[in-house]
Amino acid sequence: PRRESRGRRTPRRWRRTPRRRHGTRRARTTGCRVFASRFPCIDNIRRGDIYVVETSEGAVIKRLTLSEGDRYVTAESINPDYAPYRIPRADIRSLWRVLCHVVYQ
Repeated sequence: PRRESRGRRTPRRWRRTPRRRHGTRRARTTGCRVFASRFPCIDNIRRGDIYVVETSEGAVIKRLTLSEGDRYVTAESINPDYAPYRIPRADIRSLWRVLCHVVYQ
């Protein structure tokens, strides 16, 4: 016999997670979620803001600056171990401005 669903089901990832005090559940996932809004015009990027840049090679999250007569965009990593590099404006498929991020541990 098949059980009938009574209201909202518990998300699959939480079904077997240990319970904490007061009945709250702990999610097993770790990582980060980024919330961003589509940025329509590359000419209006603000120096020091963080953006998601989608190119033919993939997507990266970098701090952007227009450079060299506005033909290139300088992508600077938030991590100081990585050197900045240039991205030709013609290679940028889409641009998203990061509004906030949430880190799961």
